[in-house]
Amino acid sequence: MLTREEILDVERIENAHHKSIQSTFTSRHKGPKARKAWQDATSAWHAQVHPTERLWKPEFYQNLRQSCRQSIDEAILYLEVDPWYFRSGYLKERLIRGLKAAELTDRDCQHLRNIIWNVADGKNRREFRDYCSLACVVGDSTLVRLLEEVSPEKNKAARGKFGYLLHYLGRNTNLLR
Repeated sequence: MLTREEILDVERIENAHHKSIQSTFTSRHKGPKARKAWQDATSAWHAQVHPTERLWKPEFYQNLRQSCRQSIDEAILYLEVDPWYFRSGYLKERLIRGLKAAELTDRDCQHLRNIIWNVADGKNRREFRDYCSLACVVGDSTLVRLLEEVSPEKNKAARGKFGYLLHYLGRNTNLLR
């Protein structure tokens, strides 16, 4: 079973590798030593294997869509931890799509509603529309009420995302009718 600490380690390691690649990239043309440093940095990144790699596997995705309890729990945990590193947004999109097809418990739905709220309240991200789509599956009248009550004091980006989420739910569910 994947743990919060493993996900955070992946984030830390991935970001360290990318920082190393970026710092050596600009000087790679300055001679054999500089080029070797860049090649070593990229080779180290390509050679790594993380515990989250299995979340990309077709078997995991199939298990998730078939409502395997461990897969659902790991997908929700990954979304909750919300790591931010190269390709993490793509993985979140994939997990969200798998969760939409799974049979979720009331507890899973509540957990996912909390995650969706935190995402709407946080930084902009490529997978936000997928979270809106997931909200159509797990949303309830309480989520709609909270979205309708978002105060003007919220920053503009969060207000916009909360508004978009509410509009999306209104277009794609019966929760606002």
